[in-house]
Amino acid sequence: MTIIAGAAHAQAPVPLVPQARPQQSQPQAKPPSTPERKTNDVTLRSTPVVSSAQPLSPQQTATLQKVSTAFNAMHDMQATFTQVEFDGARATGRFFLTKPGRVRFQYDRPSPLEIVADGSDLVVRDRKLNTQDFYPLKQTPLRYLLNERIDLTKDAKVLAVLQDNDLVTVVIEDRNDFSQGQLTLFFDAHSYELRQWSVIDSNGRETAVAIHNVALNRPNNPELFKIYVLPGIGPQ
Repeated sequence: MTIIAGAAHAQAPVPLVPQARPQQSQPQAKPPSTPERKTNDVTLRSTPVVSSAQPLSPQQTATLQKVSTAFNAMHDMQATFTQVEFDGARATGRFFLTKPGRVRFQYDRPSPLEIVADGSDLVVRDRKLNTQDFYPLKQTPLRYLLNERIDLTKDAKVLAVLQDNDLVTVVIEDRNDFSQGQLTLFFDAHSYELRQWSVIDSNGRETAVAIHNVALNRPNNPELFKIYVLPGIGPQ
């Protein structure tokens, strides 16, 4: 399992799940440029690989502050997504986010997967196998997207900030007890809205997720983020 590739890779890759065994499994109740790459009808920006932090200029620091301000103004998000694995495997679906800490990836068929975070835990559900695997949300790269507020100048180890006419690219070192890798966030260069993210794991394998048809600050149904745990099983 890569940092964002799932155990059920044959069905669909799983976004932003750390390289680790789940807490519980249970029955279900190159810089400086970022060239484009195409997969079917989707164009993704290739992720720059940055080995060490680069000193940020005052202009780059100001850009990070603009990105943080725009991202903090967003509380709810709905979108469709396209996910592309390091080996070209492709999956699509719907994406729902409510800060703090709640997200749902609902994969299109034939994938049997759903990913749900309720604010503290994240589960990967496999409807075909009738299982769900638990992960601590704070140990996944999703924590950067799900904080109520974030200041990228202080709350992350930023390795590089790149900007062109279309996108602002922020490269972050993602290091915790579960995984070590690189998280890259792509924002619109004018609105500073999130457009894509990718993770490169410690083995150099990349998975990218692009979001489309984005609706901001449209309230989500809280039922989307519920995790149902059988009595006596799963995190207490």
